[in-house]
Amino acid sequence: MSIRLVYLREETSYGVETFRKDVSASMGESSEAESGETNLDWLDDDFLARLKKSMDNGLADKDETTVVKKTNDGYSFRFVGLYDYVDNGEEGTGRNLTFFFMPKFVSRSQLQDPSVRDVVLQAIDRYPGNRSQIDDQTEETEEQKESLLELAVRLLRDYLENGVYTVQRRELEHNGQGEIDWETTIDQYQPVFLKKDGKARPVYMDYATELAWSDEDHYITRLHQCLVTMWGRKLEELGLSSVLRVNVPLLSEEELDWFGEPDYQIAQIDKELKVQFVTKSRHTLSLMKDLIRETAENKAADNQSLSFGMNGVAQLWERAVKDVFGDQMDKKPGDLGLRCNEGNGKALKDFIEPPKWTKHGQQADAEQSEGEDGASGSRLRPDFIAVDTAKTRLVILDAKYYLPEFGTGGKTISNCPGVGDIDKQFLYQLAFADLCKDNNLKVCNAFVFPNKGDEQVAEGKPVSNFATITVPLFSWIRENISQEYTNCLSENILAVQVDGMALFRAYAEGRPLDPSKSTRLDPILECARQQDERTKGQQVAPLMPLANGET
Repeated sequence: MSIRLVYLREETSYGVETFRKDVSASMGESSEAESGETNLDWLDDDFLARLKKSMDNGLADKDETTVVKKTNDGYSFRFVGLYDYVDNGEEGTGRNLTFFFMPKFVSRSQLQDPSVRDVVLQAIDRYPGNRSQIDDQTEETEEQKESLLELAVRLLRDYLENGVYTVQRRELEHNGQGEIDWETTIDQYQPVFLKKDGKARPVYMDYATELAWSDEDHYITRLHQCLVTMWGRKLEELGLSSVLRVNVPLLSEEELDWFGEPDYQIAQIDKELKVQFVTKSRHTLSLMKDLIRETAENKAADNQSLSFGMNGVAQLWERAVKDVFGDQMDKKPGDLGLRCNEGNGKALKDFIEPPKWTKHGQQADAEQSEGEDGASGSRLRPDFIAVDTAKTRLVILDAKYYLPEFGTGGKTISNCPGVGDIDKQFLYQLAFADLCKDNNLKVCNAFVFPNKGDEQVAEGKPVSNFATITVPLFSWIRENISQEYTNCLSENILAVQVDGMALFRAYAEGRPLDPSKSTRLDPILECARQQDERTKGQQVAPLMPLANGET
């Protein structure tokens, strides 16, 4: 069975009319005719309210109570990925729509492109916070709660790696072909004593031998085959199996209900866990148990909707920037071939020390303390630190999932990092001032944004610097410190725009953004070199056009 996805975009406000328009464009007239629908009048405010309630209940984490925000002119979604919604409302019982929410930087022309959808899914799937990538048994917490589809993907990947769960049977035979069970043989069979070297030695003419085989009709084996087949079909129906590489064969024609109530199924798995001590087999049993329990809970809550995605992709954007450009925060200066007079034994991320509190001669480390909200008062942590291979620049990046917009005439800007984020970037480079001075490194300090809507990155390049940020106070500090530090520190922060889909594709495939470059950092370093030339007043390629056409 094939489905038509309804493509929407996160953080875009949808009223009833715009919602109907996008649903109609995604479904097409033929789909409406096939489903018996002659119009979309049922897609009204009540439907959107039910969709919001379903997504909020199923997707919101403990820190966020809503995934769908009610706006002045409609509803805005903070979810990226697939949401298969079954409308159980009074007027919509049985209706099913499958939504795919694209990242906000995806252009209108890319919105219904299946290849773009696949890249987004693969990037989400690779993100470490996605439990479908985790193989070990981790105690589930509220933060780690998985969706049904994520559990299903893990079960299918476990099957593809380890095969069907098998139960080994064992029985004894008389003079069989298997291994001799000496304990039973000695206990149950009478030997013949023959003399050898003057001594009588026992010789057994009959043996108890062990016959072992896999019980293919065992309850747990059949249950595993049923679950793999059932969810393999569902993921194929949703178009996820090939994208997430979890294609599985037809293993069973049995229905899950044939195995009894969920409590009985779980009890049988618990019984098997008591006699199973192989780690990977126990992991398979735990996955089966979690999937059955979650399915039963959803059914009890009358929730048939399924999801595979994440609430916004700010964290995914940060991770993609770290991986694609080659973060080195965990490296020590010596590992990178740098001289370091102090702290050579600590990683780059530890150069930024936490605040110290002192009272009556006693000192407390803020990193070990709790803030007012109960959270740890940790040290400042940049998203990305790296040194180029030529050892000429220290690169400090802050991945920002914003779409900055300049107002008319370029006098105002919105959707941009606040003063706190800007100040932190300047503080980061001060922490590395001595390291830069000792190694003659110049700092490249930049925010990394996705490209905006239908705009293209300048000259078709995947990365372009479209603005610079200067803080007058820091310029004054730089002018009044020792000359040997002035040459290292930057008074500007670059505002770098990256082709969002190119970055996600590179992240999903585990490769650099631009394979034609010699190093992962080259696209960022090119922006820094251009900024140096602008500072010198030299002619360079034009900056990326802004929303109002200015540069």
